[in-house]
Amino acid sequence: GRPLIRSEDVQTVSIDSFLTAEGKAAPGLVRLGMEGGAVEILAGMRQTLAGASPDLLMRILEAGHAQRLEHELSQRGYRLYAIDEDNGSIVAAERLTPTGGAGSTSRWATKRLPDDVARIVASAH
Repeated sequence: GRPLIRSEDVQTVSIDSFLTAEGKAAPGLVRLGMEGGAVEILAGMRQTLAGASPDLLMRILEAGHAQRLEHELSQRGYRLYAIDEDNGSIVAAERLTPTGGAGSTSRWATKRLPDDVARIVASAH
């Protein structure tokens, strides 16, 4: 409902090309904050996912996006966990189910070994 003040085109780049151009090391943790574009973000970080296998945190709001993202992650060997931010629990999840609009549940995708995940969960409590 507000009048347009200005419009600006912004160039976007993939995470892989940004890290290469800036000479940065691959991150150990990535927060996927673009609900409908998470699969595209993963496509733009193929090298990062293959080399560093960072942990991924995300919220899932729509079933269609969840299914595509789940497929992409499982193809890359990621395991899924649900994080309940209200009670601090972290539990294994077979599927990336939608969390609802204002839910307090995030998803964690990792290639960490189950024993490492158990240690992380234990230290979080």
